[in-house]
Formats: sequence, C-alpha cells, structure tokens
Amino acid sequence: MPDDRLSAHKARGIMPDGETQTELILIKLVSFLRLTYQIKTLTYRAAKENKNLILLVPIFCKISAPLITHISENRRIFKVVRKQWDYT
Repeated sequence: MPDDRLSAHKARGIMPDGETQTELILIKLVSFLRLTYQIKTLTYRAAKENKNLILLVPIFCKISAPLITHISENRRIFKVVRKQWDYT
C-alpha cells in the first residue's frame, strides 16, 4: 500500500470531459454546483491556453454564489450551457 505521506504534496491533475482546439468542455450532471478545484484549475488552464471553458449542466442545476462570481469574473472565457438531459 502506498505511503500517504509521499503523495500528500504532489499536484493533482485535472482533465476536462472533452477538448477541442478552442474549447475545454466540462460536463456536470448535478442539481447544485459549487466552485470546485476542478473548475478553478480548468479556468486557469483555459486562460493560459487561450481557450474557452464550456460548462454543461442540466437546466434545473442551481449554481452557488461563489461560482456565479467566478463565472462573471472570467466571462471572456467561461460559458455555461444549460441542457435538457434524456436519462433513458
């Protein structure tokens, strides 16, 4: 079993659900979404690589106040797309 002390200070890698030449795509099928490490890191990566970050969420998804602030601060690269999901 790996020693937790050895991996405690290693950087975590974050991958988007999809990626094109101009976009990073993140899909979240949740009813409530907070500002997470994954979203912050992908926003930074999108800005660094001059790409747009597309966040796909269900129509009914509620977004936390800190995430709304983050989206508005990064509105040049951050887009939220609300989609009706077919769960069948």
